[in-house]
Amino acid sequence: MKAAKEAAENTFAAVAEKYLTKAEKEGRAAVTMGKARWLLVDLAAGLADKPVHEIAPKDVLAVLRPIEAKGNYETARRLRSTIGRVLRFAVANGWAERDATADLRGALTAPNVRHRAAIVKPEPLGVLMRAVYSWEGGQPTTIAALKLMALLALRPGEVRAARWDEIDFEKRTWTVPSGRMKDAACPCHTPA
Repeated sequence: MKAAKEAAENTFAAVAEKYLTKAEKEGRAAVTMGKARWLLVDLAAGLADKPVHEIAPKDVLAVLRPIEAKGNYETARRLRSTIGRVLRFAVANGWAERDATADLRGALTAPNVRHRAAIVKPEPLGVLMRAVYSWEGGQPTTIAALKLMALLALRPGEVRAARWDEIDFEKRTWTVPSGRMKDAACPCHTPA
C-alpha cells in the first residue's frame, strides 16, 4: 500500500511540478519557466503518469522520436535535457535510482548549428562604435540604447524595459530584476 502511494506521488508529472517549483524559487526567469513548463507538461505528456523510478531510456525515446521525426531536432534535444534534469532531481531526492536520459546521448539527430553574425575582432567593433556615436539621424533613445547595450552587455529587452528606480546613481549600479534576465544565474548588478 505504501509503495503504491509513493509511486502515485512520484509520477513524472508530480516530480516535474516539484522540480519547476524549485526552479521558480531559485529565481529562474519567467520566460525560462514558461519554456520548461511547455517542454515538461505538453511535450513530455507521454511520461506524465509513469512513476519516475520506472522510467527507462526507451520510454524517454518514445516521447522524443515523434518530435525528432517532425525535424524539430533542437526541441528534441532540449526536451531530453529537461527530462534529464527532472530525473536527476528525482535521484537526488531518492525517488529514482538513475537518470534514464544518460543512455540517450548521441541517440538523437543533432541539430544544425547556425552561427549568428558577431563582431569578434577589435577593429570592426571600433568601426561599429564610431558609427553609433556619430549617428545623428536616429531617435535619441535608440542611440542611447545602442550605447548602453555595447557598454553594459545587456540584451535589448533588458534595456527596453529599464526603469529609473533600478538605477542607483550613488553606487553606480543598475540592478536588472531577475525576471527580465534570460538566465537568472547571471549576476544582476551591472556597473552603470
